Amino acid sequence: MRYPVFVDGFEGRDFAVELAGFFSSTKLVVDGTPATKGRKAGEYVLTRNDGHEVAASVQQVFFLDPVPQLIVEGKIYQLAEPLRWYQWVWSGIPVLLFISGGALGALWGAFGLYLNSRLFRSKLNPVVKYGATGMITAAAALLFLGSAMLFNRVITELFARPVTVQSAAGRFSVVAPIDLKEQTEEVTWPTGDVATVHTFLGERAGIAYFITYADYPASLVRTRDPQDVLEASQDGVILSIDGTFVDGSAITLGDHRGLEFKVDAKDENAKPYQLRARLYLVGLRLYQVFVVVPAGVEAGKDVDTFFSSFAVATEP
Repeated sequence: MRYPVFVDGFEGRDFAVELAGFFSSTKLVVDGTPATKGRKAGEYVLTRNDGHEVAASVQQVFFLDPVPQLIVEGKIYQLAEPLRWYQWVWSGIPVLLFISGGALGALWGAFGLYLNSRLFRSKLNPVVKYGATGMITAAAALLFLGSAMLFNRVITELFARPVTVQSAAGRFSVVAPIDLKEQTEEVTWPTGDVATVHTFLGERAGIAYFITYADYPASLVRTRDPQDVLEASQDGVILSIDGTFVDGSAITLGDHRGLEFKVDAKDENAKPYQLRARLYLVGLRLYQVFVVVPAGVEAGKDVDTFFSSFAVATEP
């Protein structure tokens, strides 16, 4: 932005101060040419109309005001009228981010205040100035919230430690990359018995971790081979997600029989994923250990640890 100014002794000359930009400093321009710089920072040497050399300087009036003042031979020339107090209050609303936002709040608050002060010094219509600065203040607040959420997520992902999840009622423990939250749901078996399905779930780095357990009616378990119960549960899982069986095998957990298998499927948005599962039948209780890995996401050591660390306590 350019501020022409009339200076005594330089009558008829094109005298102006050009404000600093993002990549340029404030300049004193005389007759279209940058003035000769003096020995000190911000100092210039000018030649008056009568041929005498005089000293001039450009000095900041207020550190938040982008418009400086010009001093020639000790005389101060105001380049613009000072901003009103209410203009400073309006443009300074982003400063509130300094108080509650820490370093990120200070960053976006300073950014908003910087842009607002420059807008109030522009040649825009006053109504436009207030509208534009209000939008900048709102944008600074939104950018702060977004960057704070992103920062917290990155820190959590980088420094998260494995969590040992234990359930006394469920009689199991597992090491997961994130704490698992419990949910419950009532189901009715074909026998008419009502059971509670307990689900423990959590998500980290796009991968979902699940553990479910429920107690089967004795009439459904003790009259059937454990392998048949496990295979029926496996078929139910595949059917519930409309998946395609990839591979599987029989496994054990101590003396307890189990199944391990993988299923390819798509979510409600048609995005592919793979379900990796292990089922264990412990007495009347069926445990299902699931990991959902979206396509393109690498299943690392957290997944391996989740499966290998799963353990159950002896039945009471």
